Amino acid sequence: MGYNSPEYDLEYRYMDDAWYTVKAVVANGGETLTVKYQGFLDYSDTTFRADQFATVEDIDELINRFRPVSRQVQDDECDKITEGMTVCASYSFHEEDLRYFDAIVEAVHCEKHSFSSGEEECLCSFVLLWQHGPNSGNLTLANIASICLIQQAIQVDPRILCFLTVARERIGNKLTKLTEIPKHDVLVSIGPSGGELDSQYVKQKPGFQVMGTTSKCYGRISKAHSDHLHDEVMGRDSIHVNAFVETGIHHFLLIENLEKDLSSTTIRDFIYKQTSVSSQAYVFPSRSSEPFARGAVVSDCKMEIEKIYHLLNNSDQLVVSAKGRPWVITENALRSGMFKAMLGSWIHDSQDTGENKDIDKELKLVHSGTEAYRKAKQLMSLFMDFEQHVQRLHKSLALKEMRTLESSESMLLT
Repeated sequence: MGYNSPEYDLEYRYMDDAWYTVKAVVANGGETLTVKYQGFLDYSDTTFRADQFATVEDIDELINRFRPVSRQVQDDECDKITEGMTVCASYSFHEEDLRYFDAIVEAVHCEKHSFSSGEEECLCSFVLLWQHGPNSGNLTLANIASICLIQQAIQVDPRILCFLTVARERIGNKLTKLTEIPKHDVLVSIGPSGGELDSQYVKQKPGFQVMGTTSKCYGRISKAHSDHLHDEVMGRDSIHVNAFVETGIHHFLLIENLEKDLSSTTIRDFIYKQTSVSSQAYVFPSRSSEPFARGAVVSDCKMEIEKIYHLLNNSDQLVVSAKGRPWVITENALRSGMFKAMLGSWIHDSQDTGENKDIDKELKLVHSGTEAYRKAKQLMSLFMDFEQHVQRLHKSLALKEMRTLESSESMLLT
């Protein structure tokens, strides 16, 4: 096919959620894709067949498991590691078993570098919140030798795309057998209020609180094009569906201090009313002791998520609930990456009540100079103080745990 490379130039996330350096081999005219792992014998290869995928979602899941090889951070590059970024970090199961998992940098503790050996040595430490692996959900302390920078792909690797093109054709062949199904049997409740897609072709991810459709920026189907939805799903306008499949990267905005009873439907519809941008909205489960919830707005289009960001991060106005609780957008709120992989553990229990509520009674914009704005700014300041205090406690706990563990190890060695 001309796409295969002798180089191990990709990372693949295996079933253990660890990232392995691999090369992709496409064969049989794109009918098979073999993942070969660096340092492993051929019997460890993983092979995919183009006809094994039942839905477009299955293909999307495979895309999200590939990315360019992460780059080891050098000692003089520690300033590139910043709070809030996602990195690929090593975890040692034992001396001969080192694996790499994604983690979020919760804190950076800068130290003066050493030059005692004649070369620069970074002595900084980093608090990591692990997203996968045996430490998933835990905070640990790491040094620079454990951290790699994730290299985001601008587009899908040509070898993977070649295989996925054939896989989509196989799914299309399955769909052609169903073209006589009446339109009302395939789709449910598509309308201005943003009903759900209910078909085996455009599926929601299990357990996600996803409401509404996405915009046309990457070719997914928007409300304004719902009349053409049946034709696009059946492949008669397949270029848009293909564009959706060809990207595993999402752009998302994290929102703090939401009302606990706020639905993703209301968030989605409010944003659409203010910006004319369609998006996906999520509300994360919160602890019973917390008086607020957190959420996210997701889009495949960077320009559109930036438009939403400018609405929510505007010093002249604030979004507040009917009770006066202001939405809070933090410094690192706007991110890009594989949304499900990065935040999947936060949203697996999220559910929507499905109730239709009056948006204007749930959310509103308050403007600078008004009494409502002044109160909202005061509440926002209280929330930020609280969050900074919690972050300091987390960092302190991680450091104390690490020092205790290191002390215990030293005693055992002596």
